[in-house]
Amino acid sequence: MYVHRSPVGAAVLLAVCASAYAVQEPPDGPPVADAGPDQNVDVTVSTLVCFDGTGSYHEDPDYWIEDYDWDLNGDGFFDDASGATTCYAYAGFSAGTDLFVGLQVTDNYGATDEDFLTVHFTPEPATLALVALGGLGLAARRRRR
Repeated sequence: MYVHRSPVGAAVLLAVCASAYAVQEPPDGPPVADAGPDQNVDVTVSTLVCFDGTGSYHEDPDYWIEDYDWDLNGDGFFDDASGATTCYAYAGFSAGTDLFVGLQVTDNYGATDEDFLTVHFTPEPATLALVALGGLGLAARRRRR
């Protein structure tokens, strides 16, 4: 490369060097996180719950989502799992408990967005309890005869 030592040459060299590096413009908007719908989960010893963040997107076609980070335990930190989909085994929650699960997406520019869903822990289905009670009733009737 030839460097001309005049003030005019310095300006030309600066312009040539600056054009060699592409400047990435900021996106028209941030990515949009979609953690999926709220979920009702029956209380059991251990319940595997799966989450799907593939509904997340970017409105600017020049940008895309690079990272999906999940807060699965409700502590406010997106460090429990990564990837567009994930599953988590929940145990020890009482019926009526709500847990907020979050998804944070990051695009290739570094912009982020978050979305949250609720995991609502419900009692075990009442039909199982009725079947069990009905069976006890039949056994009691058979003993009386």
